[in-house]
Amino acid sequence: MSYPKHEEVLSLRSFDSWLDRFCAKHRNLAVPNLMLYIVIGNVIVFVLDMFSRYSFSHMLTFVPYYIFHGQIWRLVTFIFVPEGSSNGRFATTSASH
Repeated sequence: MSYPKHEEVLSLRSFDSWLDRFCAKHRNLAVPNLMLYIVIGNVIVFVLDMFSRYSFSHMLTFVPYYIFHGQIWRLVTFIFVPEGSSNGRFATTSASH
């Protein structure tokens, strides 16, 4: 088991304190009940996948090829793809043309 170096621990602590200060100053940027919305989105996509044989999830996954070709909704919608779907959240191979 290797432990982090002293410099790494200090760096993480300073980032953590900076993040805490940022969150305290900018509470109005938070999305209330964000996890509830993500869970509801996951359930909706799961139910739609049951009827579409996972083709609905395929339209939402994070595929860089499609993002670079204009399907920018994939930058956000991959969050709603359930973890156990057949194609997963991220596509590791490039899409066929």
